[in-house]
Amino acid sequence: MTALVMSEKYGHVDAVRSGTKTHTLRIAKPGEVAGFYNGAACVYSARNRVKWHVGCRRAIKAARTGRGLFYVRIVSIREMMLHEMNDHLARKEGIQGSNTGLWGYQTNGVLRCEYDTPVAAFAALWDSIHGDGAFDKNPRVWAIGFEVENGTTRTY
Repeated sequence: MTALVMSEKYGHVDAVRSGTKTHTLRIAKPGEVAGFYNGAACVYSARNRVKWHVGCRRAIKAARTGRGLFYVRIVSIREMMLHEMNDHLARKEGIQGSNTGLWGYQTNGVLRCEYDTPVAAFAALWDSIHGDGAFDKNPRVWAIGFEVENGTTRTY
């Protein structure tokens, strides 16, 4: 089973656990295609193996440390271009608003709200993870929605 690795630096593990992050984007690799597996939407790898499918259970694992391992169930998968990001999806990605009307994301436990829209905050987060200008490249991505499975928290 392939885990969904999340960043602790940006608070993703805790955001998934708390339910404020219910969606993740993964850059589509060459040869990956959308399809169906047992009647559910899925992603096939270049080797024609099911990578993810709606209804499957995946572990959430913190990058580098393995801390906070727990499970989610995938509830939706769709292919999109990164620039199809909208405010609704950005909030599902864990982008947060402040009482000042600005939007932002966490870095090392500190919420940085300095963007006018959720999409602008998401673009800055994407660039901070994938490198300067990465959002502007508009890669093909897999949009994966998930729900935390209650009672599955284990800490390593």
